[in-house]
Amino acid sequence: MKILNKSLLYEILKDNCIFIVYPKLGMHGASVPGELDKECAMTGCSAQLSGYKKLIDEFLKLGFKVYAVGTIELKKQEAFAASVGESAVEFISDEDFLLEREFGAAAFVTNSGFKFYFRQNLIFCDKKLIFNQMVKDVENDARNTLEYVKKI
Repeated sequence: MKILNKSLLYEILKDNCIFIVYPKLGMHGASVPGELDKECAMTGCSAQLSGYKKLIDEFLKLGFKVYAVGTIELKKQEAFAASVGESAVEFISDEDFLLEREFGAAAFVTNSGFKFYFRQNLIFCDKKLIFNQMVKDVENDARNTLEYVKKI
């Protein structure tokens, strides 16, 4: 478990990778406006991660490492990672919203002042962002992402 900074980010980008960006990783029940909750798949972190865990070997065979990125503090993220079990998916905390600043990852601020990312995937190939998509179907996200990566 690591905290994302520029040095780590550009070290990670030396390899092809996928960032699964979670809105409220491990914060089930954190309040967001109702319309955002429905529109942006604010729940489903465990289900989404489960899909990636099942397909991780296929991603690795294609040369893509997978990272789960959330904005909660490291201790809470470690607790969430422990609750979903071991995996080759590495968890990273982006409390400072570096992905937003460096690559335009979409984020929002709630009425109560909390900032979250929208649920999205960022795919990097040869050190370049080649795909950024909002995720609405958490159950099928890993399979859909794998199909996209196979075409690269």
